[in-house]
Parts: sequence; C-alpha cells; structure tokens
Amino acid sequence: MKISHPALTLALPLLAAFAGSARADDFEYHGYMRSGIGASRGGTDQVCFTAPGASAKFRLGNECETYLEAKFVKTTSLGKDAAAPAFKTHLLFAAVAGARHDWESTDVAPAPVGQELTLSLREAFVEGKGVLGETTPWAGKRFYRRQDIHILDYYIINNSGPGAGVENIGLGFGKLHLALTRNSPKGVDTPTQNNTDVRLSDIALGTAGKLEVVAIYGTAGKRGHESGAEKWEPASGLQLSLVHTIDVLGGFNRVTLQRGSGLFGGVTNANFVAVSTIDSLGGDGGQAIVKGDDDTLDRRKESSTLRIAEELVSEFGKELSNAFVLVYSSTTPGEVKNLAGDKIPNKNELLLGVRPVYHLNDTAGVALEAGIVNVKNAFLVGKDYKDSSLTKITLAPQLTGAGFWARPQLRLFATYATWNDESKGAVGAPIYASDTKGFTTGAQIEAWW
Repeated sequence: MKISHPALTLALPLLAAFAGSARADDFEYHGYMRSGIGASRGGTDQVCFTAPGASAKFRLGNECETYLEAKFVKTTSLGKDAAAPAFKTHLLFAAVAGARHDWESTDVAPAPVGQELTLSLREAFVEGKGVLGETTPWAGKRFYRRQDIHILDYYIINNSGPGAGVENIGLGFGKLHLALTRNSPKGVDTPTQNNTDVRLSDIALGTAGKLEVVAIYGTAGKRGHESGAEKWEPASGLQLSLVHTIDVLGGFNRVTLQRGSGLFGGVTNANFVAVSTIDSLGGDGGQAIVKGDDDTLDRRKESSTLRIAEELVSEFGKELSNAFVLVYSSTTPGEVKNLAGDKIPNKNELLLGVRPVYHLNDTAGVALEAGIVNVKNAFLVGKDYKDSSLTKITLAPQLTGAGFWARPQLRLFATYATWNDESKGAVGAPIYASDTKGFTTGAQIEAWW
C-alpha cells in the first residue's frame, strides 16, 4: 500500500515502534469513536442544529461527523515489583471526517469540500509514577485535567497543549497540581500564550462532597513567536474556577463557578458581537493586540466572562438513568462600540437540558434528550441586536449495556428542532435556511474503551 500523506508517514512508524516494544502486561490501548448515517428533509444530507452565538449544542442525534481518538500507553517499569517506579508514555491520535461517503481522503478535495479527513496529534507526553513518591511529574503535549459536560460535548475547563508540570502533591487536606502550558498561533506571527495553572483538588467537605480550586494565569508577550519582532502589546488574564462535586442519586452532581478576565474575558468579533474567551489557549492568535493600540488593550483588561455550570448524572436502579445540565454565562467585551456608535452589549447564554434513559433490559434501552438554548444579543442586524433561541428533542432507541455510561452504543435516532424567526437562515442551512424547524433521522454508534 502506498502511503503519501505526511501525517500517515509519521504516525505509522510511531505506532509500530510503540506496539513492537510492548508486552501484553505493559501496553494499553484506549480510544473514543462516533460515526453514523443520517438524513434530513427529502433524503438530503444530515444537518446539525446549533443556536447562533451558542458555545455548544445538545449532541444526541445532532452530530454530523465521524470522529475518533486512538490512545496508546506504554509502561516502562524500573523494577520487577508491581509497585516499582515506572514511566508511562502516552501517544494519542485523532481524526475527523464528514461521514459523507466510503473513501474520505486526507488529500485536499475539490472546492468547496476541502480536506475530507483531518488527522491530528493530540497527546505525546511522559509521566512518572512512583519516581517522586505519590507526586507525578510529566512533560509533553497532553489533555490536562479537562472537565467535560458530556451531553454537550463541551469542555469548560481545558488548559491543554504542550507543557510540563507535577500532579498529586500531597498537602494533607488535598492535592496540589502545578503546570505550565504554551500554545503558539498557527499561520500568524502573533505572541505565544503561556498559561500557569495552579489547582487544589480533593478538598474533603465531609458528607458535603469535595472541592477543587483552579487558577489559570495567562500571558501573551510583545514579540511574534516566529520572528521575534516587537509589534504587540503584552497582555494577561486570569481564569478562576471553583468546582464542587458530591456523590448523589447513584451518580454525581458537579457545580462549577467560573470567572475569566483579560485574555480569559471577552472580545468582539467582526460582526460586533461579544465573544467569550474564557476557554482561550491562544492557539488562534486572538490574544494579539497591535503595539500602540492602548484602547484595545484597556478593553481587553476590562472584559470578563462569568459562568455557572451544573451537571447531574443519576442512576435510579437498573431501569432509569438521567443526565441534567445547566450552563449560564455572561460576557462583556469592555467599552466597545459598533459602527453606529452604540456600546456593544453583553452576550448572555443559557443551555438547559436533560437526557433520561429507560433501560428495557441489560442490552436495550431508549434515550430521550431535550434541550433549550437561548442567547441574548447573539448577532447584529442593522442597528439592532437580536436574540437566538433553539429547542431540540431527540428520541433514540439503543443497544448497549446497563447504566448511563455504558458503551458501545448502537442507536437509531430521530431529532426535531425549532428556532426563532430571527435565527432563520443561520440554523440548519442550507437545507432548512428558509425554515424555523427541522428534522433529521439516522443511526449512530458511540464507543469508548
């Protein structure tokens, strides 16, 4: 077989070396995958429904791509005893494709399709287990202590990328984790963003659960990361998170309070709408402020995002499980005006939904996901800011194991969505561009291992 794509040329020898040097007892293979088939009105391609200006969407029966992650972990023990110090080497590749036909190539397809299959290196890091007692040092490129809201597929804490740090430093009342990550923008000579990450986790509150405190301080320098030229204003920002988790109803309830300012606050996009940067890692170059542009620098310092998120996953015996989610955020971009001379207003966003699953037996069940998304000041039309709202409901019979988290799942799904008149043309386009409601149906698999 001929291999011509650079990503595959790199990946396959790495995988071969990884697997070839591993014994059965020191090699792990993990992964995630989703894929399926779907159609919209009249047999057209499946479309997905997202409210304009929203940070996330409710995902069940509302994912239009094939996505996979393949993770390989090699353990190198420094002794024969099972408790001996060891190094764990992690390698994770990801791929995403449009799920449109049989052969989806990494080659660039004719316009407007573009590249059909994208390969990505997501993790390549080493951590030491037992080499510093309970403390775990690590370095490389990795997902770093991410917090996900599953039914939204949304990571509200996600300081990932190239970095180094130490985890699990015992303090008696909890654990301390220290890390530094560094993300450089692609294709533009803007500053690199360095994030210093300090976390206190596993703070026991007795019967009231446990607490985690997260502080991430980000900086972007005055030099372009490629040329070294001094053409940017130095900027900084702070993200603070307080995470409370308690085991309840056979599952857990997790409430997260967050505030981001500066680099983690907000900006305005080309359409004069506030956009939160609380999740920014700097890889998109959005932290660049031209040297001498004191007004933009001041506005960035004044910007902020406030967010509260709750995720409740419960198990009511063998027959019923459920996930509940609420996310509310408010973003102010500082004192910024649009072309009409009016101050750009805050953007407020609410996502509220549930996914109950009725388990018919140990291998079959039915899931129902219902969610609403409301975004205030989502977009500008003329001189007026408009709100967007979307309601989505999905019915999905499924074959799987028992419990909410059982995977793999084989699903049939039927999804119905409605949205407000102001969002017409921005949801379900082009198939439903002239409508305020839409429908899709199909089948999907989701698996992790």
